[in-house]
Amino acid sequence: MSDDGSTMAPGTVVADRYEVRRLLGEGGMGQVYEAVHKLTRRPVALKILRPEFAQDGELVARFLREAQAAAAVGDSHVVDVFDMGRVAERGAFYLALELLSGQSLTDLIAREAPLPVARVVHIGQQIASVIGKAHRCSPRIVHRDLKPDNVFLIERDGASDFVKVLDFGIAKLLGERSLDGPAPMSLTHTSQVLGTPLYMPPEQLKDSRSIDERADVYSIGVILYEMLTARVPVAGASLAEQFYLLMSEPIAPLKSLRADVDDALASLVERCLSRDPDQRPRDATALAESLAALARRAPTTAVEPDAMAMASTLHATLSNGPTEPRNITVAPPRPSGTTVAPPSRKTVVVAIAASLLVTVAVIRRTLVATPTRAPTSTLPALDLPDARALESSTSDAAVPIVAPASAPDAALAVSQPTPTGPSPAARASRRAPSRADAGPALRAFANEQ
Repeated sequence: MSDDGSTMAPGTVVADRYEVRRLLGEGGMGQVYEAVHKLTRRPVALKILRPEFAQDGELVARFLREAQAAAAVGDSHVVDVFDMGRVAERGAFYLALELLSGQSLTDLIAREAPLPVARVVHIGQQIASVIGKAHRCSPRIVHRDLKPDNVFLIERDGASDFVKVLDFGIAKLLGERSLDGPAPMSLTHTSQVLGTPLYMPPEQLKDSRSIDERADVYSIGVILYEMLTARVPVAGASLAEQFYLLMSEPIAPLKSLRADVDDALASLVERCLSRDPDQRPRDATALAESLAALARRAPTTAVEPDAMAMASTLHATLSNGPTEPRNITVAPPRPSGTTVAPPSRKTVVVAIAASLLVTVAVIRRTLVATPTRAPTSTLPALDLPDARALESSTSDAAVPIVAPASAPDAALAVSQPTPTGPSPAARASRRAPSRADAGPALRAFANEQ
């Protein structure tokens, strides 16, 4: 960045070691460039504070805090800070950050929301986990500006949606000492509101110095709500209106906007959004644990054990011969609103194998049950009754169809319904329970810190 604050041209060298390639973005406090270290050739994101703020001790301290907080948390879900310094003597300060390739959560929500429930839980669990780690630092760190803009999704080890949390620049430190020693615990005055109001709890809008870890829990709740519904729970046109709506208007229940959301997840998100901090999860770690429990409950390949058991039973029948009839337990209907996972490839293969085994079993039983006729024998003439007499004799009764005597299982017997109602076997089958398959921004941008 030049002395007048204009954009740096490609090829500009910063602090004798970072060569600028291109501008990535800019905000009220500075600009971010793609650059490369001249010696190691490592690509970096170079974040530069505007020169006019270089003499503002509070803003410089906030800039420094971003690097210190990232180092203190020390987690793969926090963007790495490699270096910090000044562009020139008494010039602008810079941060050399990990260069990320992917998309912001803001872009994903704008393009694809509402997102699948499992994906929301996966992303939300990662955000809560890393923020929970910040809450356990010494001193404890509250991010205070969690929003989709500060959540970046990259691909890591072949897996997509790996979360990187950005911008700890306005983080609040809770404890007796700050990260760098005797500095004040907060860089904000009571009258200042830092962060993005759409994602801030009422207590942060009222007094930014009165917050604790539960403020971040509220912000994560807003992010979860927005991923699930494509809208924020409260959207005021001004700071005053936002605060008024937060304190007076009820939030639309998640289930009223997204019927397929699990009751437990809907309840958890709504607890995060409570006006009363005491009603929220105690910190982000508790929230992460709850989301992890929901992820473990999600159906994956629940049909596979049934298919494997059926194939095993058929194999035993064909190998060992006829067996006694078995009691079959039918699963009760699924609760309304649950989601049935589609069958996996393994399930389909097992089902096809089971079908082939059934076919072989039927053919085998038919061949065994069919008597061999001597080719030289002759059958005596049958004295058949008159067709009209037969019709008369069968008009008031059903003609039973009896299975071959060699049938090994009583379940192979089939009977026709009588005029007075279904057969006993049919009535019994109707009493058995059956399996019911369930059916299936306003966004404010904070200045770049």
